[in-house]
Amino acid sequence: MEKDQYFGVPLDNILAAQAHSIHSRSSRQCINVPSRTEVASLPPGQVREAIVEWLSRPAIEIIPSKTQIQEVLDVLYTRPDHDAVGDVMVLCEHYIQGIRIPAMN
Repeated sequence: MEKDQYFGVPLDNILAAQAHSIHSRSSRQCINVPSRTEVASLPPGQVREAIVEWLSRPAIEIIPSKTQIQEVLDVLYTRPDHDAVGDVMVLCEHYIQGIRIPAMN
């Protein structure tokens, strides 16, 4: 797993988030970072779910930076169906602007 493939999130951080979730019984947190390939190619509903989870409920080890989410947005713009993920693009833009993303069920 290359760090750049996961928008700069180090593998150690992802593994730490996953390990922590095994031992934690607290609220449900996102422990996965979508890859560039996933953001570029997953069906709209699946990419929406992956990004919303990462933005709204990230484990502390994988909280995305504004720069990382700008990179996600850049990949979303390259999708041939980017109109179908426009709502996710708006969420990314809000995150970059510092607008809180509420947890979604």
